[in-house]
Amino acid sequence: MKKTAIFIVSPLVLGIIGALLRAFEFVYGFEEDTGLAVFGSSYRIALYIFAAVCLAAFLFLALSGFSKRVVKSPRIFCRSEKKTALLLYTLSSFLMISAGVVLFIGFINNALLSRAILAMLTVISGCCILALAKCFKSETFSSASALYALVLIFWSCFFVIIFFQENGVDPSVQAYMYDLFCCIAIMFALYSFGRFFFERGSLRMLSFFSMLSVFLMLTARGGRIIASFMTSGRIENGMLDSLPYISLALFFIAVLSSVTATEKRAQDGE
Repeated sequence: MKKTAIFIVSPLVLGIIGALLRAFEFVYGFEEDTGLAVFGSSYRIALYIFAAVCLAAFLFLALSGFSKRVVKSPRIFCRSEKKTALLLYTLSSFLMISAGVVLFIGFINNALLSRAILAMLTVISGCCILALAKCFKSETFSSASALYALVLIFWSCFFVIIFFQENGVDPSVQAYMYDLFCCIAIMFALYSFGRFFFERGSLRMLSFFSMLSVFLMLTARGGRIIASFMTSGRIENGMLDSLPYISLALFFIAVLSSVTATEKRAQDGE
């Protein structure tokens, strides 16, 4: 129980601190007229140092918390408190489906084919999360379970491509770098998750990228929302744009609650 709390609370608390630093960076670390980064911003340097320390902390927790071994069954995701985990998976699923609907509305307004494909994949991914939750509840797995995990991995890859396509033209890399790192961390976390369905799961790898993803989600998206509120007194579409991130944050918290079960239970899942 104590181990589970550490692995879940650490990225949440550190992510909130990171979000505050990121918000101050947005408000005071960019020129108001051009939007370019201010050289030598103290908030930016502080966030660099803080993020590096958090990265080292997550790596230490992952390496010290688990042995180096291959887990050959996804049944390890059935070892946590089922009611809590299933609730998180269900909420994650509905938020992901809602994010897909929001993206489809954006496609109607902008008529971008890439947005339509992303919207479709997001809705399908939400359904896959719900299907996986059903597998975890019944502790029954098949080739379809692996397909659900593969869909999530494919979605994350496409999500990274679309994000970079839409933001890569920004001359100020500092404005979106944490969002990009977040997308990449999500991709690796979902890849680590999918490996369990092919008998190649690594508890160290999954726990590290899950914690890193939650931390970066809070830092990147939370920082934008707080900065928007600080400058204009309201949240300008920040919550809607953050739906996929909120969904996956809940998903990874549920995953962490499973993989941080006692070593005895983890061994039973092999």
